[in-house]
Amino acid sequence: MQSIIFFATFIALAAAACDRSPKLVGAEDLCWSSKVKIVDRVQYTAKSVLNFAKEKLGLGSEEQFNPQQCDYYECIFAEMNMLNHNGFPNEEKLVEFIDNNVIYTHAKAQYERLKLCQEALAYSISENKPFLGAPLGSDASPISVDIIQPKCEILQEFMKCLALNGTDCVVFKYP
Repeated sequence: MQSIIFFATFIALAAAACDRSPKLVGAEDLCWSSKVKIVDRVQYTAKSVLNFAKEKLGLGSEEQFNPQQCDYYECIFAEMNMLNHNGFPNEEKLVEFIDNNVIYTHAKAQYERLKLCQEALAYSISENKPFLGAPLGSDASPISVDIIQPKCEILQEFMKCLALNGTDCVVFKYP
């Protein structure tokens, strides 16, 4: 009987271990309502309802519409106070967030991902190359075109990079 109780407790803790931070979800909601255009929000809601109906009828659902506006992601970083004085992601603040909001097994993967994203961002800034939200050495590493990339786009790509943490636990969400 004790083993059943222990197993049930373990399952409950494992499920709770992957819950997203209410503060981050709140920042996403605030930024969604203030930064994403009303037309995009209506389209997102309509597609969600249509996909729900199709799934209930056993039909294939369409790919979910997700607006990818960089000011939405910039707003999330700003609301979470995760930007440094130059407007770039603050590694210290991100580590602090992970420390306080992600359970160890998932946090380890997120720390590794953060390190890769930071290295790729530092490289792209030092080489004046666009940051494409991928670690160095990957197929999407910075291309050799000299362009000025707006910080807003850099933050969007950084969120994409963080979201690819390699686990089934979603901490940072993109799109």
